[in-house]
Formats: sequence, structure tokens, C-alpha cells
Amino acid sequence: MKFFKVIRAAEWWDYKLPPILAAAYLVLSASHASPESTAPLLIFVVLSLIAGAIYVSIINDMTDIREDMAAGKPNRMEGYGIFTRIVFLATVLSAAFVFCWYMRHHTLSLLLYGGAYVMFTLYSVPPFRLKERKGWGVLADAAGSQLLPTLYTAVISSAYLGYALSNDKFLALGLWSLAFGLRGILWHQFHDLHNDARSGVNTWARQASARTVRLTGYILIVTELCSLAWMLFSFGQYMCFAALGIYLLYVMYIRKNGTEIMLFRYTRPDYCIFMSEYYQLFLPLTVLVSLAIGNSTFVYLLMLHAAVFHMGIIRVLKRIAGSRIKSIITK
Repeated sequence: MKFFKVIRAAEWWDYKLPPILAAAYLVLSASHASPESTAPLLIFVVLSLIAGAIYVSIINDMTDIREDMAAGKPNRMEGYGIFTRIVFLATVLSAAFVFCWYMRHHTLSLLLYGGAYVMFTLYSVPPFRLKERKGWGVLADAAGSQLLPTLYTAVISSAYLGYALSNDKFLALGLWSLAFGLRGILWHQFHDLHNDARSGVNTWARQASARTVRLTGYILIVTELCSLAWMLFSFGQYMCFAALGIYLLYVMYIRKNGTEIMLFRYTRPDYCIFMSEYYQLFLPLTVLVSLAIGNSTFVYLLMLHAAVFHMGIIRVLKRIAGSRIKSIITK
């Protein structure tokens, strides 16, 4: 559908939302909340995150029209007049205002949620246009796409459920989501390297040396894995370590059969970003399984999550099947 193309839902629905929702599920597991009490919270969180993702899609396309044309890259806003673009933007900002109004009595949730909009406005819109300011652009995208939404989700879930989110849990979530977010934007910049070169967009990826890229990758993945372990221990989610073991076996299997496992820069078309499928699939589902073990009614939430974000399951199964076929052929 044209609407889903405009909001670029395929680029964030199964990739961005599940890792962020995992923060809400972690808070649910720690707060011992009942399934019935969590339904309004999760609906509010998901809808507010969708509004934010739509804003990012629209503002990025609106401000990238000239650069995309120079690079010969399609832009979803190009075919719309200025009035239609303003209507799109006004609609999603109106929705954001409604969510902010409901959060007006909880300052931290409001600041984190609104901060993500501010970050992406600074990232995309001239004269700030942090996208073209090397490291500042990388940091702004990571904060707006991963860090602030994750912390917002954890904080508003805690406030709604009356759960005191400790400083160590807050910091662990922050470090983990920031490191993962930084790897995400660096992947995007290397993925768009040739387009950015044609359009003259001066990103971090275009300027960094090979040594800087390697060192950055090592620092980010060590920070990410250490903060992940800290986060899982602090929330008492030990089942997620078992799921991590299963994920690593999956990674070794697909790597053995030709898939490149990379941190954010790939060299072959058949590649997989290390840990991305763990965050998108294994982590949220494992937390939900632990919730269902404690209270069988959470099975319905587990089933709903699996149905709504089913493409992650399909991707993993396709990779396994594809690797199996490659293994048979090479024999």
C-alpha cells in the first residue's frame, strides 16, 4: 500500500520496535504486573513509538529530496506537493502532541519521548543538519532511534506500573541501546556510502579510515555485550543467556555456510549484523516466555507479539533453510 511506503514501515516495524519493546517486557518481568493491567500501557507505548517512527520517515524524506535526486535514489516525498508534505507532517506531530499531553505529569517520560523528536529534527533539518556533521550525526541518530525510545519505554512502563526503575537498570539499558544504535546508524551509512558520495553528503563513514572503523567496531561491540549482560543480570533474566547461547549456535551455523557476520560494515551481499536478530527476535520472545512461565495468561501476549512481528521469525527460518541448502550443494 502507498501509505506504508510513505511511512517506510518495512524499514522499522520488525527491526526497530521489538528491541525497544523488550525494555517494556523487562520492566513487566521485574514489576510482577498482571497481564490485564499491562494492556493499556503496551497499546499506548506501541502507538507512541509508531508515531515517532513515522515522523522520522517523513522528515528524513522531506529533507533528503535534493540529495536523493543527485544520487539517483528514489524518495517517497518527491511525488507530493509541498501542501501534502505539510499535511503529513502536521498529522504526525498532532499525534505526538496527544501522546505528550497524556505524559504531561511525568516529566522524565515526556523529555525522553520529546527528545527523540528533537534529535531527529536536528539530524535532518537545515541549518543544523547533523546528518552531514560526521560524529554528531552518528550520535544524534543513535540517540533518536534507539537510546531515547528505549529509555522512554522503560521509564513510562515503570511509571505506569508503579515500579521503581533503579539507576543501574536505567544505565544498563542506556549503554546497551546507545551502543546498538551507534552500530545501526554506522551500518546505514556504509550501506548508503555510494549514494552519499554521489550526492555530496559528508557522513562519518565517508571520512573514517579503515583503522578507525575497526577500532570503533571493537569498542562498540564490547560495550554493547557488557551492558547487555549487566542489563540481563540486573533484571534477573537468566533465560536470556540461554537464548544467547542458541543464537550464537545459529550464527556459527549460518557463518559456516557462507553468511558474513559483521559489526556494521559488510563486504558481501549475504551478510548478517551480529546480535541484531538476537535483539529483534530472541530477546523479546525469551522475556515473554519467562513471563508466561510465571503467569500463563502472558501466553496471549507472547502469541500476539510473535504474530505482529512474525517477519523476524521468518527471516531466521529462511537463513537456516538457505544455509542448509548451501551446505547440501557444497557437499
